[in-house]
Amino acid sequence: MPSFKTFLSEVLRNQLLLLPENTLSLPKCIQLVIGNESADMDSIVSSVALSYYLSLSPTPDISKNMKGKCIIPIFNIPTCDLRLRADCSYVLKNYLSLKDISQDKNTLNENKHLNIPGLFLDQIDLFKLAKKKQNNFPQLEVYLVDHNILNKKHDFLNPFIKGIVDHHFDEKMHADANIRVVEPVGSCTSLITLLLQKRLKEINTTDYQNAIPRNLCMALLAPILMDTSNLKANGKAKSADIEAANWLISLLSKYEDAEFKSEHFITNTKKKEIFEEDTLKISPEELYHNLSKLKSDISQYSFLDILNKDYKQLDVKDASGNNVVLGISSIPERLQKLLTFHDVDGIKTGVDSFISELKLDLFVMMTHGTIVSPNSEKTFGREFTISFGPKITTHTREEILEKVKSSPELDLENFPQNNGNTTNSEITYFKQNCIASSRKQVSPILTSIISHLKAYKTSPL
Repeated sequence: MPSFKTFLSEVLRNQLLLLPENTLSLPKCIQLVIGNESADMDSIVSSVALSYYLSLSPTPDISKNMKGKCIIPIFNIPTCDLRLRADCSYVLKNYLSLKDISQDKNTLNENKHLNIPGLFLDQIDLFKLAKKKQNNFPQLEVYLVDHNILNKKHDFLNPFIKGIVDHHFDEKMHADANIRVVEPVGSCTSLITLLLQKRLKEINTTDYQNAIPRNLCMALLAPILMDTSNLKANGKAKSADIEAANWLISLLSKYEDAEFKSEHFITNTKKKEIFEEDTLKISPEELYHNLSKLKSDISQYSFLDILNKDYKQLDVKDASGNNVVLGISSIPERLQKLLTFHDVDGIKTGVDSFISELKLDLFVMMTHGTIVSPNSEKTFGREFTISFGPKITTHTREEILEKVKSSPELDLENFPQNNGNTTNSEITYFKQNCIASSRKQVSPILTSIISHLKAYKTSPL
């Protein structure tokens, strides 16, 4: 019968074969499940979850299914960047790692994180694998989760895409993929959870404690709760998110020693020190609280770390076919508070450095979070900061600014902060009144604006 622990063991054993230093022969078939380049929790958990789903076919016997096959989640960041994602480390450490093979049960394996089911970009040579495939060995299949189009640096993998599960704007690529689920739900993990639920029913699973054990339930719940603000009413949660979460919670409630409350819409939960409690027995409410605290705490990071923490980059064609490099950083802190740690000059200097290093033409910084009012009420809000690379003409800057200011999906107004110029970029701050528009909604708005630009640079690349 299906066993998640068996899956983890197979992945951890097989991923050693894909390390650059490996000299052993590769398996006949390699299936890579790649998350998006922000590598947030939804992306990381989705890559593990879809890998598990793939291991459940064609039979219920995972060991048999994975014989001669290597199914590996790919985390779309270098290993060193995991330190910027404390919430992801929490889930990986507590719910998705085999602690019995870790060098230290209290910390992740600092050597190569090889107790984690998945490889980081610096642990695998994707281009080399694609080149081997061109020489007819091995069979290579690529599955995308939490995005439905490859970024430019990985476009050499396009011929190998066999599946997509995503919740972002549908770019209408790879229509012939074997698996193609693109729905605008709150969390990509919700869609994969429902695929797992369906598959386990198809193979007549009876032992759910092995197939979807408590640690996997918690791992799957984590991004669903985070991406839907704890399934907040009238929020981002869609029916698929609620269905997936309810199924996972119902499984937890059936397990003999589950010590959590099913009524997970609890308020005023007493705060606990993170990592001290038994993480397998905390309630979904406590899980959400712990992860929110970890994700929002950016006090220990440099400003460039903050920009890198949750960053996505897009290559967009303008109306003349020129390539425009767009970068968007999502920052879990309000702009006013960010300015207290990094003043205006510090932010402009950091943004300029970021634009220069990544050769960006357009950069957007989306700050968001709660502010406590004098009467102790918490209010959620967003700010939208836009900057330009050195090749963008003054006329084009003005055109883009005018279009973003007129977008009802953003509803921008000037932020009470002086704007200014630096050598390589202009930076303009706005208050974003439409708080429902996160990066997932803003990215298509910006790509549409760029695609209608007729000439955007002082000179061609």
